[in-house]
Amino acid sequence: MSSLFDADAHIDDEETASIRAYRTKWWLWCLIAAGWGCSIAAVAMRGGAVEWFMAAVLTMIGLISGAAPALAATGLSAIREVEGVMLRDGGEAGIRLSIARRVAFPFVWIAVREEIANAYTMKESRVVYGAVFIPLVEKQKEIVYKLRRLRRGSHSFAPLTVTVGDWLGLTTITKRLACPSEAIVVLPALPTGERMDEAERGAQYTADGIETVYTGTGRDMGTNVREDVAAVAKTAGIGPDSRPYRDGDSLRHMDWRSAAKGRGLQTKLHSLETPAGTCIVLDTCAAGYDRNDRLFDACSGWAALAAEQAAAAGAPVTLLMQQGADAGVSSGSGAGAGVINVVRSGLEGDSLTRVSELLLAMSRAKCDGGESIAALLLHEERLMERGGAVLAFTGDWRSGRKWGDLAAYAASKSCRLELFIAVQSAVPTYAMREQQKWLESSGVKVTWLPIPAGMNELPFAEEGGERHVYA
Repeated sequence: MSSLFDADAHIDDEETASIRAYRTKWWLWCLIAAGWGCSIAAVAMRGGAVEWFMAAVLTMIGLISGAAPALAATGLSAIREVEGVMLRDGGEAGIRLSIARRVAFPFVWIAVREEIANAYTMKESRVVYGAVFIPLVEKQKEIVYKLRRLRRGSHSFAPLTVTVGDWLGLTTITKRLACPSEAIVVLPALPTGERMDEAERGAQYTADGIETVYTGTGRDMGTNVREDVAAVAKTAGIGPDSRPYRDGDSLRHMDWRSAAKGRGLQTKLHSLETPAGTCIVLDTCAAGYDRNDRLFDACSGWAALAAEQAAAAGAPVTLLMQQGADAGVSSGSGAGAGVINVVRSGLEGDSLTRVSELLLAMSRAKCDGGESIAALLLHEERLMERGGAVLAFTGDWRSGRKWGDLAAYAASKSCRLELFIAVQSAVPTYAMREQQKWLESSGVKVTWLPIPAGMNELPFAEEGGERHVYA
């Protein structure tokens, strides 16, 4: 059995792997038919041994190369079993195909082609697997392979394409077999273990472009960005400790230290004002991610990390994102890019159970929103409860004014807004740093989130499963 892929079954979002198109060679059949007719005519006219030999050979070719594939393709059926239908980003799923035929006729080869499509990407994304085998007299053949490095989304299987051909390559019969199976759901997540890379462990940059290098242990260097996000999420439920100064606030409650740092006048909040909820905002505006699916996947992974950490700290978590009805989440009314969908975590069970609905909703999120969620939230007062913390994850660093307006609106409701921006570049540009300065002067803390290099690995199909032995 051999795989038929471009670069060992690797797949790209832009260029899908191609498997050779098998076709019946009709022009050769025309030549064979003409030769057979001439040989039959020669047998009738002369009846010599050479004429009989040519007629017999061409007749056998017609039977083996014409009738054999037709008989072997009779009654084809297939069963697909999927091991692991709920994964994390970068995970793997095992596939087992059982192909059966009614007539065990030899002298044929069988090629199978699988297509697995991700329904929640901006660009078409498919993984293709193919194999060829010669069954001889076997009526049933089992094929085992794995899908590796699967990306966030819902991966559904197309009908199985089975091609039967003869050994001489003259005839091919292709059938598409209905092979129902459950779709593979891949939840958003960040790479773990050996897949963590320098993008997360090298350095962080302040608004002034000053590089802060981490010189701790390997673990500290590999998890500094994650630890920052996790720490913010865990403390999000205790609410903000300050808000912008408003007329009438007592001068005794002024945060003079923050004012000395150039962050404007801030009023300290008391424990009575501290809320308990955490709101995770996931921006699905396509323009903010430059139509880069992997940037959106990374942003979803960081949001998933924050949701899990907040739930682990015991805080109720709410997910807000603009999405159509196909996301499988509840909303107020209607559907489309201009509707804010709301998913709330449960209050019972462990942290993973409480955020399971949030992760499932993020796995089905499609980056097709036409307007930034920052602008939409300004018109949806019911969605931002008084008090609490709002952790916004986006790739839209250019819409600083909208995020600044949302921060002012959140402050008026005693909420703290923290902005996490996923970017492709390892070092923030000058324009990014200027935007960060302006946002932080408005009371918005900004954190730049990299795309881990482990997430840039392409998904692929690999021959063999648990029992596969490499030579």
